[in-house]
Amino acid sequence: RIMPYESGGRAGKLGNNYELNWIVLKLIDIVSEKIEAIKVEAIGEEEEGVDVWVRYFNGNTEAQQCKGGRNASKDYWTLSDLNSRGILKSWKFHLSRDLITTVSLVSPLPFTNFSDLIYRAKTNDNAQSFIDYQVNTSSEIKSLFDNYINYLGFSKENDILKIINFLSRTMIRQEPSPENEEYIRDKVSQYFIGDTVSIKSKFIDLISRGEIFGRWFTL
Repeated sequence: RIMPYESGGRAGKLGNNYELNWIVLKLIDIVSEKIEAIKVEAIGEEEEGVDVWVRYFNGNTEAQQCKGGRNASKDYWTLSDLNSRGILKSWKFHLSRDLITTVSLVSPLPFTNFSDLIYRAKTNDNAQSFIDYQVNTSSEIKSLFDNYINYLGFSKENDILKIINFLSRTMIRQEPSPENEEYIRDKVSQYFIGDTVSIKSKFIDLISRGEIFGRWFTL
């Protein structure tokens, strides 16, 4: 008997191969002790715009949203794309509710300018210097920065420290690996003995049945 799907993100779980493969890779990261735990399809506030929660050994958590394939007809991301998909809204929500949480977009596609802005936000110790020398010296970065502030509903004058903090806790994870079955099988073979296709299918089955949903899954 096939159980009915719950509403929300869980209903579409079986249809996203990229996301499923990413979760398999995170399960392998648990085995290899690169991360402590994951939570798939959380409930309540944690569900807001998040596909996978990752917990590291220092206690920090990362709210990951997976977007496989192309971005409509484009092979890159723009800030307006993230805004129209509600990603910026969910990032603001999670970054506001917990000071040790980071947020990330996991996708095979790049967002080079925003990644550059994030790097600049992380590499300064003075807000005014950040504005003067790392933002205003590039018209492209300045426009991106101003749009980011507007989309999040912040004020450059009153919220600059919060804006820099939010950017510093944001990541664009350009990850083509979930689209590469050979790569995934190779990762499986590093930690498990047996037929890699069969072992991977068992991971997929574990995820697809939903029995690990909504709780921290550890080694």
